[in-house]
Amino acid sequence: MFNIDNYNSHMHKFCETVKLDYFPQIQASDLLYKIITMQDLYMPVHLVKPDDDPFKFNVNYGGMQERFVPSNPQNNDLDIDALIAKIDAKIAELEEEERKEREQEQGTNTEEASDSNKETDEEDSWVKIVENTSSGNEEEDLRKSILIIRADPGSGKTTFCKKIILSVIDKDKGFFEDTLSRTSLVYDEKIMPILMMFRNIAGIKELLLEDAPFENILYCFAKNVLGEKFSKECSCDEFVNLIADENQKLYLVVDGWDEIFDLELQKLLLDAIRQFISNRDNVSIIFTIRNQYTIPDMFGGEDNNDVWDIKKFDSNEIIEYCRKYYDVIYRDNDERRRSYASVADNIIKMSKVNRQIYIMAQVPLTLSQLLTLSRYDGRLPENKSELYDDLLELYVGWATKKNANNISHNKMRTLLAYIAAYLTKNNKFLCSIDELKDIIRACIEDLSGIFSDDMSDNEILKLIAELEHTAIFGKGFGDSYGFAAHRTIQEYLTAYAIVTQNADAEYNDMLPLDIFRDKYLMKRWREVIVYAVLMNDGRLRQGVVNDLVKIAKEKEDDNYVYTNLLFDFILNSVPINVEVRHQIYDLLFEKHITDKQIKNIHILMMLENDVSKDFFEYISAKFSESVSNNSSEYGYAMAVIKASTLLEEMEAIPNRVSSIMDISKPYLLYEAEKIILSDVEEEVILGYEILLVVAWCKYANIKNVFCTGINNFAISEDVILKTKHYIREAFHVDDIARSIKDCVLAGFVSFEKIVDDELYRLLLQKLNEGEGYAETLLSLGTVRGEIKEYDIDISSEIKDKYRERLKKEITEKQLDDIIYTYSICTIFDKDIRNYKSSIWKEIQSCYEGKDEGDIGKARYKQINDIDIKERMKLEPVLPPLLRNESLFSNLVNPIAEEIKSVALKEGLEVLEFNFAKSLYIARFARKNISIDGIGFVDSGYHFESISTKNNLAYLYRRGDIKNVIKIEETDSSEVNPKELLREGVQENEPFSLVNYALTMANYDVALNKDSVRDGLDFLINQIKDKDLFHIEWQGVLAWWTHVLLDIDDVEGMIVLYWLYRIGNLSLQSLDAKVLNSLSRAYRNNSHVIEDSVFFEMLHISEND
Repeated sequence: MFNIDNYNSHMHKFCETVKLDYFPQIQASDLLYKIITMQDLYMPVHLVKPDDDPFKFNVNYGGMQERFVPSNPQNNDLDIDALIAKIDAKIAELEEEERKEREQEQGTNTEEASDSNKETDEEDSWVKIVENTSSGNEEEDLRKSILIIRADPGSGKTTFCKKIILSVIDKDKGFFEDTLSRTSLVYDEKIMPILMMFRNIAGIKELLLEDAPFENILYCFAKNVLGEKFSKECSCDEFVNLIADENQKLYLVVDGWDEIFDLELQKLLLDAIRQFISNRDNVSIIFTIRNQYTIPDMFGGEDNNDVWDIKKFDSNEIIEYCRKYYDVIYRDNDERRRSYASVADNIIKMSKVNRQIYIMAQVPLTLSQLLTLSRYDGRLPENKSELYDDLLELYVGWATKKNANNISHNKMRTLLAYIAAYLTKNNKFLCSIDELKDIIRACIEDLSGIFSDDMSDNEILKLIAELEHTAIFGKGFGDSYGFAAHRTIQEYLTAYAIVTQNADAEYNDMLPLDIFRDKYLMKRWREVIVYAVLMNDGRLRQGVVNDLVKIAKEKEDDNYVYTNLLFDFILNSVPINVEVRHQIYDLLFEKHITDKQIKNIHILMMLENDVSKDFFEYISAKFSESVSNNSSEYGYAMAVIKASTLLEEMEAIPNRVSSIMDISKPYLLYEAEKIILSDVEEEVILGYEILLVVAWCKYANIKNVFCTGINNFAISEDVILKTKHYIREAFHVDDIARSIKDCVLAGFVSFEKIVDDELYRLLLQKLNEGEGYAETLLSLGTVRGEIKEYDIDISSEIKDKYRERLKKEITEKQLDDIIYTYSICTIFDKDIRNYKSSIWKEIQSCYEGKDEGDIGKARYKQINDIDIKERMKLEPVLPPLLRNESLFSNLVNPIAEEIKSVALKEGLEVLEFNFAKSLYIARFARKNISIDGIGFVDSGYHFESISTKNNLAYLYRRGDIKNVIKIEETDSSEVNPKELLREGVQENEPFSLVNYALTMANYDVALNKDSVRDGLDFLINQIKDKDLFHIEWQGVLAWWTHVLLDIDDVEGMIVLYWLYRIGNLSLQSLDAKVLNSLSRAYRNNSHVIEDSVFFEMLHISEND
C-alpha cells in the first residue's frame, strides 16, 4: 500500500538531486557521472519586500528586471554589502506606513504618463476574465494563506521551492525560522508538499475540461514531475487517498505560473484551485512568478501583503557561489578548485567596467554560465546576446566534438534554433516525444538540403539523443522535452532562427521585421526582439529601430510600449545612430516620464559609458534651452539625472550612511530644497522638478531608490516662502504650480501653507484672466464649508466655462480632470460644496472602483478622506450595538416572502435591510439573542451604514443571528460576516476591523494561538499609523472592555491584547477591575495567547 512515506521518498529524491550535465565540461567525467545534491550548490535565499532596500534599484534590460547595489569607489573601507545586510534586517522590523494600493496601471496625465497599462500582451489580459468569475469573499479568504515569491529569470525560484519541500520532508524547522519567519508560511511536521510545475502540463488541460476532481489533477502534476517509477508505484486512487484526509495539511507549490501561455488553461486552473481551497482549511500555497508578470487577483494581486522578492547576490555571495561551483566541478583537482577566487575576482573587477556583467553575476543561472565561459579563456561577454552566443558555441561545440559520428556543429545549432522558434511561435516550453519527432521532420522539410531527407524513425531518435548531449535541450519533466537550462536560451535561439532564416517555412518566407512588427506589444516576444537587434545584422537593427520610431511618432499619445522597447535597446548596448537616439529621447522625455523610464534613466547613468555621457549632455542642453524659453521641457528626465548624481555623491560620503536610521531621512529632497534656494534660474526649476517626480512616485505608489524616507517629508518654511515669492513675481509660475500640485497630492505640503489670503486673492484675479497656473493651484483648495468671501468676483463667463467643462468631463469620465474642475467650481457654487450634493455623488460614481487616473484619483481620495472624517464627527460615539438608523424600505419580493414564511414555520423572526440596492434578511430566534442584540433588533434604526452592517456582522458572528440572506431579483444566497464588514474594512473603520479580525480568528470555531495571531497580523497590516488616532478606537476599547467584564472574557481579552499590540492601549491606563479580569482571562486561556512579554507587562500593571 502506497503511503505518505513512499510519496515523500520520491519527492525528496527529485528535489535533492541536482543535474548539472547542462554545463559543458572539458571532460565528460567532470560532472556527468557524479551525484550532486542540493546542498552542494544551494545558496541561502534572502527574501525581501519589493523595493524595501533603499540601496537597490529595479532596472530593466530587455524585460529582465534586476536589482543591484551601487559600487562605492571612493570609499574602499566601507563594507556596503555588510551595511546593506544590516539595513535589510532593520527594514524588516519597520512597519509599512502605507499599504500598497492595487495599481496595475501606474501612470500620469500627458505630463506624467505610465507605460504599465499599455502592454497588451495576452499574458495579462486573462486577469480581468478571472476577476469576473470569482466572489470577493473567496479572494479575501485565500490571501492569508498564500506566499508569493517573485524573482527574475534564473534567480532560483524553482530551487527555492525544492528547498522548502526538502525542509518539510526533513522536518527542518530551522530553515523555516531562518528563511521564512517573516512570511505567512507556518511550519508543521505533518505537511504533504505537492509540486505543481508548469513547465510540464501534459494531460492537465484535458482533465480540467473533463471537470475531473482537483485531486486527480494534482496526481497528474505529481506524475509529470516524479516520472514513470512513481506512476507505477502509486495509482491515482492511492494518491487521492493520501490527500483525502481532512486533517492532512497540504503545501501546494505552484512554480512557474508565467510559463503558462494558454489563457483558457490559466482560467481553468485558477477556478479549480479556488474551488479546492475553499473546501479545505488546511492548504497553504507557495506561488512563484517572474517579476514582470501580474499576480492573479485570486492570490491577492498586487495587494497581497505576503509578496517577497528573492534578493540578488551581493559581492560576497558571488564569491561564495563561485567557490561552491568550483568545488562541485573540480572535486578531484585541488589546484583548479582553489582557482575560484581569481575567477570571482575577475568577474567583480569586470563588473566595475561593465555594469551588465555585474547584473549577470547577481543571478545564479547567468553567474553559472559566466563561470562556464571563464573556464576557457577568462573572457567575459559584453552583452547578453554575446553571452548566449558564446554559451551556444561552448555547449554545441562540446557536444559535437565528443563523437566523430555526431552531426556537425552548424547542423546542431540550426536544429536547436528551429525547435526553439517552433516552441516560441506556439507558446510552448515543452513538447512530447511524438511532437518533437514531428518538429524535426518539419525542420528537415523546411530546411531541405541541410539534413538527410529520408531519416528513419530510429535516426530521428538518435538525433534527439544527440540534442540531449548538448545539455541545452533535452528531457525536462517526465517524458517532455524542452530547453533545460532556461527559457532565455530558447528566446535567444528563436531570435537566431528568425534572423538566419532557420525557422519554419512561414517565417522563412517573411522578413524578420514583418515577423516582429505585430509582436512589439507582447511581453513574451520582447526578449526575442532585443536578442535579434543585438545580432550582427545592421539592416534588421536599423529596420526595427526605424519602424518603432515611426510608430511612436504616429501614436504620440499612446507610444510608451514602443519607446520603452527602444530605450531597452539603448540599455542593452544596441548600436543606434546618435541622431536616432536623440529622436528616441525626444519621444520619451520631452513632455513625460514613466515609472519604468525613471528606473531606466537611473541605470543608464550608472553605466557611465559613451551612451550615458551623450544622454546627459543632450538632455542637459535641451533642458537649458527650454528654461531659457520660460518652460521646463525635458525637466522630468533632467530631474532623474540630477537625482541619480546626487545619490551617487551622497553614497560617496562615508558619514552619510553611518547609521541604520539614516534610511528614514529624505536626503534627496533636502538636496532638492537647497537647489531651489540657490536663486540660479535653471537650478531652481530643476529643484522643483525633482520634488515633482518624487511626489508623483509617492502618491502613485511607485517604489524606487528616490523614495527613501519620504513618507514624513514636509517642505521647509524657507522653500514655502520662496515659492510664494516666485508665484507673486510670476517666475516660471506654470512649472512651479505643477510641482506644488504634486507635492500637495503627496502630502509634502498643504494648500493652506502655500496659498495665504493675499495669494488667494491674487490667484482669483488671475483665474479671471484665464491664467493656467491659477487654475492649477486653486484646484487644490478646500471644497467644503462656507465659500471664502473676497472683493474679487469671478466673471460669469469663467463660471460658465468651468461648469460646462465639469459636465463634459463627468459624461466622458475624464478621471484625471473631473476632480480639479469640480474644485474650481466649488469656489463660486455653494450648493455643490456638500458631500451630499448630487454632483458629488456623480463624481463618486466616476472614481469608485477605478484604478486608472493616478493624479485624479489622488485628489479624489484626499477629498473623500476629509468627508469620511466629517461624517464620523457627526455620528455619536456609542457602542456599536446602539449606533443604528431606521428601516430603509419595505420592498415586496416573492423570494423574500418565501424566506419569511419558512422562518415563521421554524419559529424564527426576521429583519429586513436594503444594502447597495439588494435586500438582506437576517433570521434569528429571540430566545437565543443577547440583551445587546435585542437592543439592536428592537431599535427600529436600520438605515444602510457601516455601523448597521457592523452590528449585523457582530450578532451574526456571535450566533445571536442564525444567518443573513442576500436577495436579488431572481436569486438568493447566504452571506457571511466578512462580506458585511467589507466596506468598513476598506474604510479602516475600527469596529469593522476588529470584528473582521475576530472572524479571521475563527472565534468560537477553532480558536487557538495561530488563529489569534492571524487576526493580529491582519490588524497590523491593515492599520496605518494615522488610523490609530481615529476617535472610534476609544469606542472599541470601551465596548470590548464591556465584553470582557460582562459578556465573554475570552473575546474581550483577545481584543484588548490586540489593542495593546498595535499600540492603542497602555495596560497602566486600565483600572484594577479590568486588569484583574484581563489577568484572570489570560491565565485561564494561556493556550490562546502565547506572549510572555504581554503577560509580564500585565503582571507588572496589576501589581502597580
